[in-house]
Amino acid sequence: MDENRLDEYELDELAEDDADLDELAEDDADLDELSAWDQLKAYSNIIILLGLVGVMAALVSFAWLGQINIIGQVLLVVGLLLVILYIVLEPRLVQSAATARQTRYGLNAVIMSLAFVGIVLLINVVLYKYNARMDYTAGQQYSISQQSVKILSNLTQDVHLVAFIREVDGREPLEDLLKEYVRHAPAGRFTYEFVDPDLHPERTNQYGITRYGTLVFESGGERRDTFGATEQDITGAILKVTLGEVKRIYYLTGHKELSLDDTAENGYSQAKAALESNNYEVVSLNLLISGTVPADAAVVVLASPGTPLGDQEATALTTYARNGGKLFLLVDPEQVIGIEAALQQDYGVFFENDVVIDPVNSIQGSPLMPVILQYTSSDITNDLGLTFFPWSRSVSQTLAAPDGVTVQSLFKTSNQSWGETDFANANPTFDPTADVPGPMSLCLTVEQEETAIGGGARLVLMGNASFATNQVFDQQSNGDLFVNCVNWLAKDEALISIRPKPPVDNRMDLAPYQVPLVVFSSLCLLPLLIMGLGALVWWRRR
Repeated sequence: MDENRLDEYELDELAEDDADLDELAEDDADLDELSAWDQLKAYSNIIILLGLVGVMAALVSFAWLGQINIIGQVLLVVGLLLVILYIVLEPRLVQSAATARQTRYGLNAVIMSLAFVGIVLLINVVLYKYNARMDYTAGQQYSISQQSVKILSNLTQDVHLVAFIREVDGREPLEDLLKEYVRHAPAGRFTYEFVDPDLHPERTNQYGITRYGTLVFESGGERRDTFGATEQDITGAILKVTLGEVKRIYYLTGHKELSLDDTAENGYSQAKAALESNNYEVVSLNLLISGTVPADAAVVVLASPGTPLGDQEATALTTYARNGGKLFLLVDPEQVIGIEAALQQDYGVFFENDVVIDPVNSIQGSPLMPVILQYTSSDITNDLGLTFFPWSRSVSQTLAAPDGVTVQSLFKTSNQSWGETDFANANPTFDPTADVPGPMSLCLTVEQEETAIGGGARLVLMGNASFATNQVFDQQSNGDLFVNCVNWLAKDEALISIRPKPPVDNRMDLAPYQVPLVVFSSLCLLPLLIMGLGALVWWRRR
């Protein structure tokens, strides 16, 4: 009996020991699990860093490519999972960071930034809806000129443009320009379309197009083709297709005048091209051969004659003016044209025998190159910028203008200028006994009242012809002044404005050794500097 009871007691103790061992095994398993979790938490900083890097890499990929490719999608998903894992591993840190004062400040900054971005987007949406644009670039690179705006606003008939340009050749720059034309024209007056000659050969054959890049302008049954896509080309084509009538500008030759076909610095080829872009036909005229000025002459131009006109030519030109003709006389110092006496008798104006010296307003300190900054109010000079006149003579009103004749000085030199009469003096100084004190007039306009028995003449007397040569035609407002004078003489005041300027190339040419420095300073140095400042501020706040 006793032995049996002893055996049962020992068995119970053994069973209890086994239960204790099972509990210990479970505790060891719990310890192992806790150790693994703690080990994972030890890498929480690396986990959140990798997560944020993955998300940022995906966003950068989207910003760069405009879409999230498969690699970007993987980075985004992995990054978000790592961020969520960090939140699970460090809930207390996340909660503490979310309720910290700096977090609230940062959240406020984010909200303000988002609000600012939203306001900017709203403004852009409103401007886009109402088709409003503001161009703050130097030289108004993305805006059309005042002349183009004036022509478009005065359109009285529809103009349609068909641009035969392939898609692969790029249409965006031209389309951006044409949108400006649509914006400034009355609703529906100017329309355009693009046609790919390779994809639509039927339209190409319909218009008889044989060259890529052809622009066809149509209006009222008229058609004009051009191969240029600049503002000058488009505005000129609109003028030609809408005005219909082409006025003729006759340019006198036979006296060593500046040549219209000369493309050198002293030629007038750019002046001719500018007139043709304004829908004028420029024709040479030799009065010694023709004997008279043709009846279809809108304007007659005489520029820097090296020899005087003969008696027959002078009589023909004087008769033309007295019959209501339009003369543009550009005469350099020491030149004689042969009609000076008639100009003085009929209109009271005269080309002085001097050279203008202006030590105050001049180019690069050269007193022989006067600069004009201010003008008399006139259709010709409104909105003009700076102009300059190398080697000029003065023009004056020597007698009172006859009845019905209005004489106006368009611009003058400074009060410190004078008319030098000693042409051989290399270092001229003002001589009160021989020279004429300033200010000196460089340009006069003459307008005669039109009556039932005649009149109606218009003249522009310019004491300089070199201001419109190829060398300086596109500089400042010199070219604008020349074409404005012709517009006024031809009674095309609606065309008087500032001409389209060629695009300005503001690129900076760098030497090969400068390129790595610029790349490093912009892509590496500046971001590292900002990160370093941020780290310094964070460390000091700790």
